[in-house]
Amino acid sequence: MKKNWRLTSSLLVTAALWLALIVAPPVFADNAVKLKVLVISTGDETQDLGFSYIKPVLDEIGVPYDVLNATTQDLTADMLASLNGVACSSLDAGCIGSYNGIILTLSDLTPNFTPAEWDILHNYEKDFKVREAVLSGWPATYFDPNAPFGIYLDYGLVFSSSGASYNTQWSVPATYQKEVLESVNLANPLPITDFAFAANPRNDAVGPRDGTVPSVTPLLKTTNGEALVSIVQYKLPNQTTPLREVMISTITHASFLIHSKVLAYEFINWATQGVFVGARRVHMAAHLDDLFIA
Repeated sequence: MKKNWRLTSSLLVTAALWLALIVAPPVFADNAVKLKVLVISTGDETQDLGFSYIKPVLDEIGVPYDVLNATTQDLTADMLASLNGVACSSLDAGCIGSYNGIILTLSDLTPNFTPAEWDILHNYEKDFKVREAVLSGWPATYFDPNAPFGIYLDYGLVFSSSGASYNTQWSVPATYQKEVLESVNLANPLPITDFAFAANPRNDAVGPRDGTVPSVTPLLKTTNGEALVSIVQYKLPNQTTPLREVMISTITHASFLIHSKVLAYEFINWATQGVFVGARRVHMAAHLDDLFIA
């Protein structure tokens, strides 16, 4: 009888453990995201210069992406993260973010991207630790005149000049040299040969209505020290870890411009934190009549 009782007890314990595993709740997503990029544009390829610039690069590398045309579509929270068709957050068990990188073709997406949509986008980026890359545009700061009021878009920059040609100098700090522009020869300047806005970092205590303050680190400057490409970290006061990170370029881009070719991969690499599906290939070919040129 003792042997039978021990055997029965053992079987009951095994069954209990098995049932516990079956009914145990799934683990938290822990900021898990799909390897796909969301491109937010202001039109199709014939209407949006930034989209016509970045789309062939994404296609060539093979990065999966979706496009939200802000002119004709509204951004909703469930597009960014949903569970059984309902919007969810990273704290919800089983919730997975739809995108691991955000690319904006234009900095302010005006006039069709509303303050509420900006809040949805920024909340997703903070919740799932997703970066954003801005290809071009005005270094905007915009205030919402309606409830809940306050600044809803702020890149921490103040416009200083504009022009169709800039001589530049790189200013990548050591903390970022293993993270951005690794494939760029930073010893040489990058001439900007199309229209651009130049700006100066504010680095003050003013920031968006979520309580964060933008801290700007220029990566590419004019010879006057104005920023053309920058990293913006959004931090809560007295905290060192950013809640959100953005790379913003205020330079016009097109596929035929040299500065655009140099920076195209960098926008994707930054937004995805270097983790994406696809591969970058760089080819060089020489014409036969150039083989013996010194």
